[in-house]
Amino acid sequence: MRALPMQFEVRTEGLAQACGNDCRAWISASGAITSDTPRKFEAFAKKNKLDGATIALYSDGGSVLGALALGRAIRKLGMTTTVGKTIDLNATDNGRKRGKLQPRAYCESICAFVLLAGVERRVPAEAR
Repeated sequence: MRALPMQFEVRTEGLAQACGNDCRAWISASGAITSDTPRKFEAFAKKNKLDGATIALYSDGGSVLGALALGRAIRKLGMTTTVGKTIDLNATDNGRKRGKLQPRAYCESICAFVLLAGVERRVPAEAR
């Protein structure tokens, strides 16, 4: 999954019965950063309200220029960055895809520059 080009998806934590209306949501960003990644992210951002959202990174890195442009877009939206692998729960709630965020994840190489772009940065102890 980390070797494929980076994909962006909105995920809501857990099952609706567990957290009701207080379920945490995040943007899953998994895969290699390419020169097209910033353009794909901008298109994704236009379709979703991302201002101040959390983006969970799971990547081996990739394109330096792509990562720098992605980082600028993330900073412009005032997003929080974290390292985390999204695990799908194969459940939906009113069209929202459900999942859980696993802290044992990787943000390697130039991905660290994207991580640093967040207005807040959270790195779990299990992350690398």
